Amino acid sequence: MRKKLIEAIKAAFLSEGYGFFQGFADKIQGSELTLPALWLTPIEVAGMSGRNDGKVTYKIVLYLFVQNEQYDEQQKEEKWEELERIARKGIATLPMISDVISTDKVTIKPDEFAFTSFGELSQTVTFLADVYFCNE
Repeated sequence: MRKKLIEAIKAAFLSEGYGFFQGFADKIQGSELTLPALWLTPIEVAGMSGRNDGKVTYKIVLYLFVQNEQYDEQQKEEKWEELERIARKGIATLPMISDVISTDKVTIKPDEFAFTSFGELSQTVTFLADVYFCNE
């Protein structure tokens, strides 16, 4: 299920032109990002119900990065609004292209500081994704 969920997240954002990277957040600084980029941290199980059949709730944390063109504050707000739209669209796409049955508790937060030496603009996106499972 994890692999399918990761592939679905990748597909949802590749369609927006974002490069896909994954790993723990502390590895972002030393990575070779090509912008725009999506960085997916390892997904974690946030809850589970059922034994043989049930539902797993995954917590997803990802970062969206775009080049900072020395934007003034108004331009940053516009860019963050664009990133928010892309995040919402990507999350909304997941149930249509994967086994995700619902998403919940979405937070999208502009990041105050750059993660890399590129000086990029970024947003941290967190949400829960519910997936049904069946143990055979």
